[in-house]
Formats: sequence, C-alpha cells, structure tokens
Amino acid sequence: MASIKLIICDDDDLFRELLADFLKRDQELEIVGMANSPISLNECLNTTEADVLLLDINLTNSNYDGIEIAWDLHRKNTSMKIIALSSLNQEEVVTHALTFGHVTNYVVKEHFRDLPQAIRDAVAGKANLHYSSSTKLVNHLMKSQVEQIQQRFSELQLDILKCLEKGLTRGEIAEKLFHTEANIHKEICKISKCLKGTFPYLEHWHLKRVDTEELIELAKRVGVIV
Repeated sequence: MASIKLIICDDDDLFRELLADFLKRDQELEIVGMANSPISLNECLNTTEADVLLLDINLTNSNYDGIEIAWDLHRKNTSMKIIALSSLNQEEVVTHALTFGHVTNYVVKEHFRDLPQAIRDAVAGKANLHYSSSTKLVNHLMKSQVEQIQQRFSELQLDILKCLEKGLTRGEIAEKLFHTEANIHKEICKISKCLKGTFPYLEHWHLKRVDTEELIELAKRVGVIV
C-alpha cells in the first residue's frame, strides 16, 4: 500500500519538528516536505507532490495568511487535501477556513494526536470535521440563520411580537404603536405567514389559524425575540 505523502507548514519551528516526529511513527504516513512561511511553502509545492498539506492558519504577523494560501491552492484545482492546523479556534476563523479556504478539516493544535485519522479520512474523501472545530462552525451557522430570519421582519413586526410577548391585546398594541387595530392584525398575519414559510416541515402548525401563544413560542425558539 502506498504511503500518504505529507507537507507540514508551520512557523513554529519546535512544534513543526515535534509534529513531524509524531507523524513519522505511523508507517502509512510519509513527510515529503516542511515549510515555515508562505515563501518556503511555495518553493516546496513547486518541487514536491503531496497528498495532504497540514497548514498553519496564522503564519506571519497574525494575518491568517494560511486561509489565503488555502484559497489560492483551491483556485488552482489541486487534488491535494488541506487540513488546517492552528491554535486559533474562533468561530469566524474556523468558518472562513472551511468556507473560503475550502480546507478539508480544521484541527486545533492541542488535538494533534488525532491527525493520523484526520489525514486518512481526508484522503478517503470522508467529510469528518474534527470536534475541536465543529462546535464553532455549528455556532456560527446558528447565529447566521437567526440573523437571516430576523432580517425578514420589519421593525414594526418585531415591536408587535415584543408587545404580544408582554400579553398586550391587539387594541393595546395598536394604541401603543400608533396604528389601527386592523393594521396590527394584518401585520400579525404577515408574521405568522413568514414563520410558517420558514419552517414548512411544521405541518401541524400550518393547519391552525394564528395562535398568539404558539407564535411567540416559535419566535423565541428561533431567536426572533429574546
């Protein structure tokens, strides 16, 4: 069985050497190149073919240039898999590396012992995102979804929801927000329609007329009102 060829790119000389020593213990893995900067990595890639690149995200001056490198390599349609390896685990960094950088996996450095399996999964085409970064990605996606849903509602509709949550009647809401009761009722119907359209799989809710309590409960669940 042919070995999996690796290139390690990390600006931390000590970590890079320790990681290389660790990976060399696996007979299926072969380190064919080492780099400590974008320049040395480019030189290595020009002379060496590899199956997987272990790429530090932050190589110089806290610029997250590893993401830019991964982006450029993806544009070149290289078949080489890229696994981001970094001590950074902020939601935005992880998400950008996976989306814009198109890295196959993102492993936080303290979990480097999981790399052999992550490398095998990457070569096999398995989309197994490491748990050290998957939570960050899920949190980011959840926030993005909430923001997208919130943007579907006008300021008036959000104010109406807050008033309904406080137990105000439609007449009281109309007086408070300087609108007619008929207009408040119309806006509540729009809110209901929007929420139902966002969650088409909630079939039992689609069969009901506007239920204020359930409307508020659903709005809370999805973060439209807090």
